[in-house]
Amino acid sequence: MTGQDGEAGERAPAFTALLALTLASPLALGAYAPWAWGAMAAACGALLCLWGASALSGRRRVARPPRFVLWSAAAAAPALLWALAQTAGATPERWHHPLWGDAAAALGTRYWGAVSLDPAAGRDGALRIAMYAALFWLALQHGTSPRRARKAIRAVALGSACHALYGMAALLSGAERILWLEKTAYLDAATGTFVNPNSFGAYCGIGLVCATAALARPGGRGPAGGGPGLKRRLRRLLGWPGPGNGPLAAAWLALAAALAMSLSRAAAAATGIALLTLLGTLAASRGRRIRAGRWVAGALACALLALLLGPGLERRLWDAGPDWAKRAQIYSQTVEAIADAPLAGTGLGTFESVYRSRLEAGVRPGARMAHNDYLEAALELGIPAAALLVCAGLALAVGCGRGALARRRDAAVPAAGLAACVLVGAHSLVDFSLQIPAVAATFALVLGTASAQARPGRGAAQ
Repeated sequence: MTGQDGEAGERAPAFTALLALTLASPLALGAYAPWAWGAMAAACGALLCLWGASALSGRRRVARPPRFVLWSAAAAAPALLWALAQTAGATPERWHHPLWGDAAAALGTRYWGAVSLDPAAGRDGALRIAMYAALFWLALQHGTSPRRARKAIRAVALGSACHALYGMAALLSGAERILWLEKTAYLDAATGTFVNPNSFGAYCGIGLVCATAALARPGGRGPAGGGPGLKRRLRRLLGWPGPGNGPLAAAWLALAAALAMSLSRAAAAATGIALLTLLGTLAASRGRRIRAGRWVAGALACALLALLLGPGLERRLWDAGPDWAKRAQIYSQTVEAIADAPLAGTGLGTFESVYRSRLEAGVRPGARMAHNDYLEAALELGIPAAALLVCAGLALAVGCGRGALARRRDAAVPAAGLAACVLVGAHSLVDFSLQIPAVAATFALVLGTASAQARPGRGAAQ
């Protein structure tokens, strides 16, 4: 292996292992169980150590991150350090959660407290975030090769399509199982190997974004040949690069169908917005001369396809009232809880514990998630730290978008990163897919790869 982006680097086993780890993550119920994401974190740490050893030995060149990645890291680092500080007892007692004092008085023991209501959950959450950061960094380093970056986007598209096919097959067969486990909820929706159909829908949405980017990758005009009539026009319309795209086209259809069969309104809407963002960015990029009307027509066709493939999704679009009322209640009560500790927060991963402690105040029982990652982050980390995390994500999205618009070639990879940010950002307004390790890991891989290719100066690379 060399420090260059040559043929030897393309066959890097560490890069293949990174893709395999990410694509296999949904198999263990989205890697939500502690043993599953713990194994992922250990494997990711091993890959990071191997990369570090290779860099120290001089066999691999360390790619300097783009400036917007450094700005993002500068915003995220204080928030993550605060998340760790919440779990320690060294902070001033007046910052601690009041239940620590109540517990010491009730038990008659010596006082020990922390900002976090559940320090163990905070440490677990910090470890998961460190795992995603490591995946992002490794994808950033490996993605400096344009060919390897395109391979990563294509691998996510095809790999997620395999999970989508399983999800559809499990639903249509009537097995009512997730792998070998009995399925006890969401029997009318495709969930794949995930427990929640919304998380499965978000995962399929990220795959659909990557499949679209892979199909639309070549810039400029369509091929001169391609046969007469309709076939040639379709090839030019889609930017079809030639033979070998049959699997990608099949993956696109499978992901669109699985997304519709998940019956997730939020995931379908977020994916639609993300696809419009992707296609609009490609149409506006320097290397593209595509009429916006064609992309709008394509987006409308995608929406029609979703409705045709998933009549259950159409019914759910008109039956959102009761579900929204429940979530609105959770949002209102979360805002009230935020007001109790707006600056210090209650500790990363403590949402469920906070709700249990507030049952006497009439909080709806059984709410394990806020169904809004922004409100949940503000409750757990405090408003300042949550705002820093949002700014970190915005910096990456803006950096990918600017890189895609400035490039003359291969704009689809950074455009896919921007679209993925839009998808998870919109979906996080009404759900918690980023708290599912498989979804977050896939997002980190796509975003790291896109960030590596967001340098405008690399637009002329092969």
